[in-house]
Amino acid sequence: MEDSCGCAMGARFLAVGMAASAIWYAWHWRDSGLSLGSVTLRVFLWSFLAAGAGKLVGIALYSWRHRRPRLKTVMS
Repeated sequence: MEDSCGCAMGARFLAVGMAASAIWYAWHWRDSGLSLGSVTLRVFLWSFLAAGAGKLVGIALYSWRHRRPRLKTVMS
């Protein structure tokens, strides 16, 4: 089944964004001096942005793959 709404791509980007941001902030948590709540909020925000980007990419890929040449109709 085709993903015309970009949901599957959004979910993939969400998973990668959440994992990458969680690893990044866990690695730099002590050095940055951020609280646990601040780190959690930042991971949430980056995950949300990644999911939105994935949704846009999924929609764009679907429309790019399903472009059909449009026939011009002539009224006579």
